[in-house]
Amino acid sequence: FTALQDVQPATMGPTLFLPDTHTEAAHERFFDEREKDALLKEAAPARRLGLLNAGDVSVFDSRTLHAGTANRAPGTRRAMFYLSFKHPEIADPGNPASIRPCFAGGVTLADLRGNDA
Repeated sequence: FTALQDVQPATMGPTLFLPDTHTEAAHERFFDEREKDALLKEAAPARRLGLLNAGDVSVFDSRTLHAGTANRAPGTRRAMFYLSFKHPEIADPGNPASIRPCFAGGVTLADLRGNDA
């Protein structure tokens, strides 16, 4: 994520990250209703908030469990820019795709580099 504005921690709902939850085992527990609460309780002490100022960047494995916290600032939205990268030989990296279907397969990193790369 690249913050396009300051994200005020008390009001604007910064992103919450749960470190070490990028694994297949953590995802299996998260999607199992019998295990989910226990996983979240175990991961809670290590949680981190993405407290970003305009222009700050957060780089993370998108499989890491993360979520926006509550935005309590009336009339505001968080503005951010993000890019996702996936190795083409990995069919399912364990997290849902974030690209809109109409753009899938449309632009690659090679396309962005141009012919002079």
